[in-house]
Amino acid sequence: MSLNNIFIEYNRRLQALTALGEDINAYGRILTPKILRAFPIDACRRWIIHAKREKISESDISKLREFLSEEIEGALTTLKIKGEQTDELCALPCTAAFNVNSKTQYKPNNYSKKPTPFCPFCNVAGHWPQECKSVTDIDVRVQKLKTAGRCFLCTNKGHNVRSCPRKDKAFCIKCKRKHHVSICKNSNPGLIPLTTANQVNIFASNVTHLQTQKFLLLVPQELLN
Repeated sequence: MSLNNIFIEYNRRLQALTALGEDINAYGRILTPKILRAFPIDACRRWIIHAKREKISESDISKLREFLSEEIEGALTTLKIKGEQTDELCALPCTAAFNVNSKTQYKPNNYSKKPTPFCPFCNVAGHWPQECKSVTDIDVRVQKLKTAGRCFLCTNKGHNVRSCPRKDKAFCIKCKRKHHVSICKNSNPGLIPLTTANQVNIFASNVTHLQTQKFLLLVPQELLN
């Protein structure tokens, strides 16, 4: 089983526990060893070193989840740089690697047409950043983007707003500024999302604009007397 499939499976089970109202961190001591045994020993060693360096518990499921998501993203980037394609993992784009609800085999030709939603705030696939229900505080969202080194405009890694490839076209639909709509502090209830392809903010207004026409009414003079 590829690393991606392992990540998908364990995320699916954690989400099932969360949906039942369970606190996944309460099962950290039981679940962490089981999860780590499914990954390569190098990943386990890096997690232990990371936990000690950051002074966090090795059984912190939430932190482990974030760590493993970055591990897989790093593996994808490395394989892409080297130009290697040895298994299913290297064929997946970053967002598809986190699709925890996928039960069918991934087809590389499809992802460019229909990107898989991924939220950088909770590190879970299935919804876009602006739809996140787990992390709703704007300041917390901004801090998470900053900590992960993500762009404030498109939320992707590897660049900032100044060097963002979408900086000339993308902007916040709420305030027209150069940041992602998910971190905008302005609110406009008149906007309804149409699509979120590639996380570009495309909205439509629910206000109906009626076209009016001005005309001149000519009245016979005898009717005015």
